[in-house]
Amino acid sequence: STELYGGANIDRTATKMGMAGVKSVMKHMGIISDQPQAQTQVQVQSQTGTRFFNAIDGSHYLSAPYSGIFEPAVELGNEVEKNDIAGQLYSAEEIERSPLTLHFKEAGTVLARRNGARVKRGSHLFLVAKSLSPDQVLALALVGS
Repeated sequence: STELYGGANIDRTATKMGMAGVKSVMKHMGIISDQPQAQTQVQVQSQTGTRFFNAIDGSHYLSAPYSGIFEPAVELGNEVEKNDIAGQLYSAEEIERSPLTLHFKEAGTVLARRNGARVKRGSHLFLVAKSLSPDQVLALALVGS
């Protein structure tokens, strides 16, 4: 098996990108034919311009309520709403315990996501923050000076 993007995770987008890259190299080296084949299209979302967020107070962290295995339901950069499903937490110590569905406490953009499936009680799973306009950023900077 292979791990792409790091962090003891298997990422679907990274796997598609990896397969497309391997096929491209094999084609370039003459290992596979130049016959037209179904292309794997990997779409990468890009934002134009600078976006500002306020994540200073840390109030929008979602943390694990107990130790276990966490399966995230969203990716970095996704927009989420309050009460959207963040993922499932499976207990490693109490295997008879049903998975716990965790929900986001606030709406915003996912700025950070835990890397790795194994979590301890209190581990930060996500950081969600709301966008700020340039004027709001300047107002915050003036308050702090």
